[in-house]
Amino acid sequence: MLRDRRGLRVSVGTSTGRAVRDTCFTNIDAPNIRGRDENYQCHNRPLFTTNVRGNASYVVPWVDVLVGAVYQYRPGVPLTALINVLPIEAVTWEAGSASRQGTTFYTAGGSSPAVFNQPLLQPGDLYGERLQMWDLKLAKNIRFARKRLSVGIDIFNLFNVDTALNYFPIYTASLLPNGTWAEDNPNTANVEVNRWGEIRSIATPRHAKFTLQFEF
Repeated sequence: MLRDRRGLRVSVGTSTGRAVRDTCFTNIDAPNIRGRDENYQCHNRPLFTTNVRGNASYVVPWVDVLVGAVYQYRPGVPLTALINVLPIEAVTWEAGSASRQGTTFYTAGGSSPAVFNQPLLQPGDLYGERLQMWDLKLAKNIRFARKRLSVGIDIFNLFNVDTALNYFPIYTASLLPNGTWAEDNPNTANVEVNRWGEIRSIATPRHAKFTLQFEF
C-alpha cells in the first residue's frame, strides 16, 4: 500500500497457486475414480493461476473531487466436458472391477444403467477467457459549516467487457456400430447439435450507481 502526502493512495495485491490431485495407486475401494494408475493421468497438475486486484484514489485539490479506480484480473474458469451417452459397451474396465458391487454399471439389485456420465477433460486442461475489469468512482465534495456533502457516481465495468463466465459442459456424441463417434447420429431422424462450450453467462455489463453522502 502507498500513501502519498498529497493524498494519493494505491493498494495492490496478488495471489498465485494451484491444486494438485493424485489418485495413483489408491488403495481405497473406489473403482469409479478415474485414473488410478500412471497410464490414466492419475497425477493431475494444472497450471498456476494468478489473481490480481488493485485500487487507487486521489482527491484533486483545486476542485475537491475524489477520483478512484478499482482493477481486477482473474484467470478464466476451468472448462469441463461431460459426455452423458456413454454406453456400457464403450467402457474399458480395470482388472477385477467389471463385476464389483458398487461400480457405475453394477448395482446391488443386479440392474445396470445403460449410459454413464464421463468427464472428457482433466481439471485444468482447458480454461475459459480471462477477466480484466476496471471500475471508476467520481465524487464532488461540497464543504460548508464544518460539514461535507459528497455527490458522486460509481461506474462498474468501465470498458464494458463481455468476458464469458460460464460455459455449457455437456458434450454430445453418439457411438456408431462401426465403433466411431459422431456428433450427429445418422441412425436417428433428429439432428443433434453439440452445444459444448456455448457461453451461458458473461460479465455484468457496464452500469452506474449514484451516491449521496453527508458527513456532520
